Amino acid sequence: MYLKRLTLQNIKCFENTTVDFVPEGGWNVLLGVNGTGKTTLLQAMALAMLGPVSGGRLLQLPATWVRRGADYGTIEAELQTTGDSDNVSLGKPRKKPYETRLFVSGEKPVKPNGLELVQPQVAVDTKLSKSLNAGPYSGRAGWFSAGYGPFRRLSGGGGEENASILYAGGREARHLTLFRESAALTNCEKWLTQLHSEAVDSALPADAREVAGRKRDVAKLVIDKLLPTGVHIGGMSSLGVTFRARNGAEVALGQLSDGFRSFLALVIDLLRHVFETVGEAAIYNLNGDWILADFKGVVLIDEADAHLHPSWQRDIGFRLTEVFPFVQFIVSTHSPFVAQAARDRGLFVVRGNEEGDVVVEPADVSVRGWRADQVLLSPLFNLTSTRDPETESLLDERSRLLGVAERGSEQSSRLAELDEVLRDRLTAPGDTLVDRDRERQMQALIDERLAYHRNHP
Repeated sequence: MYLKRLTLQNIKCFENTTVDFVPEGGWNVLLGVNGTGKTTLLQAMALAMLGPVSGGRLLQLPATWVRRGADYGTIEAELQTTGDSDNVSLGKPRKKPYETRLFVSGEKPVKPNGLELVQPQVAVDTKLSKSLNAGPYSGRAGWFSAGYGPFRRLSGGGGEENASILYAGGREARHLTLFRESAALTNCEKWLTQLHSEAVDSALPADAREVAGRKRDVAKLVIDKLLPTGVHIGGMSSLGVTFRARNGAEVALGQLSDGFRSFLALVIDLLRHVFETVGEAAIYNLNGDWILADFKGVVLIDEADAHLHPSWQRDIGFRLTEVFPFVQFIVSTHSPFVAQAARDRGLFVVRGNEEGDVVVEPADVSVRGWRADQVLLSPLFNLTSTRDPETESLLDERSRLLGVAERGSEQSSRLAELDEVLRDRLTAPGDTLVDRDRERQMQALIDERLAYHRNHP
C-alpha cells in the first residue's frame, strides 16, 4: 500500500488542504515551524489507513479534531495498491486507488452523507465501507502501515490501555506512539532475545530453529547496517542484547544514549512488525545469504531528527531508504539534513497563508546536493541568517557604517569598536572579518566594471 493523496476539511487548523504524494517507495518530508499541524497531518494519514475502528481507538478526543465553527471534519485519502498481496482476493486485480472518507464529529449531532453521528467519534462513509473493508481495512499483509511519534521509548508504557494495545499487537500497536506520547515500544529487546532463544532451543523442531535463526541474523544485519559506522550488535542472549561501541566497549541496550535508544526503538519495532506481518516471506536467500525482502508499505515518523546528532540526521533518510527501498516514508522534521534526503516531489512545507489558514505546499525545488545552510536560508525554512542574532545585528550595524561616505568621529569610533568585537567572533576559515571585507571589495569592483561596460559597449 502507498498513500497517493490526503485531503483534510475542517480538521483542527486545516480548513481545506490537499497533499499529493508519489505512490511508491521513498523519503517524503514535511517541513514547517512549530504548531503548524505537521503532527496532525501524520495522524490523519494514519487514521485514513487504519479506518474508524482501529483509528478511532487511538484517537482519544475526536471532538478536539473538529475545526472551530464547523459541525464535523472530513479526512479523505487515496490508497494505492501495490500490485501484489494487497489486492482483493476476489475478481480482477484492482488498479485504481481505494478512496477512503472518514468523518470526525464533535459534541453536536450531525448527519454527513446521511450517516447519523450523535457523539464524538470517527466514522467511515457508508458508501465506501464495503470496498474498504475488503481492501485497506481488511488487515491483510499487503496493507501495511506503521507510525511513530517523537518520543520513541524502549521503556515506560503510560497506562493499562497502552499496554493492552501493545500486547494485542497488530495495526493499532504499529501506530500507538504516533498518538500517545506516553506509550513505549517495550517489546523491542524482548523480540530479539526471543528470536535468539528460539534459534538455539533444542526442544524446538529443526526447521523452526532455522527460521528463527534466519530472522535473527537478518535483523542483526539490518540493524548493523543502519547504525553509525563503528557501532554494531555485540551479542544476543536470552538475557538481552549488547552493542559494541567504537572504542570496543560492550554496552547493554538500556545503557545506550537517548539518540541510540530512540533510533533502535523505531528500527527494531519496524522489523518486528514486518516479520510478524509477512512471516517467512520477509526474508529470502540471495546467493546463499539470507537478506530482508523488498517490503512495501507506509511508515510515518514524527520529528525524525529527534535526539539524533547532525551526522546521523544527515544519514537517516538515505540509510532507511536503502534498507527499505519500497517503503514510502513520510516524516516531519526541523532538520535541513533530514530534508536533504527527500525524493523528487517529496518535499512539503506546512505554513499559514494570507487568509489565516494552514496549507501544505509542495516545494518547487529538490535540495539534494545543497548544503545545510543553503537549505535553512531558502524559502523552505525562511531563515534570514544562520548566525546567532547578536552577531548578525553587529554585522548589520557595521555594514551601515561602512556605507556612510563621511563618517564623524563618533561613527568612526563605533566602527573600530565593532571591528574589534567581530574579529574575535568571526574566526571560521573563509569567514573572518578580513575575508568578508575582501569579498565585499571584490564585489564592488565587479559591479564597477560591469557598470563601465554597460555604459561603454
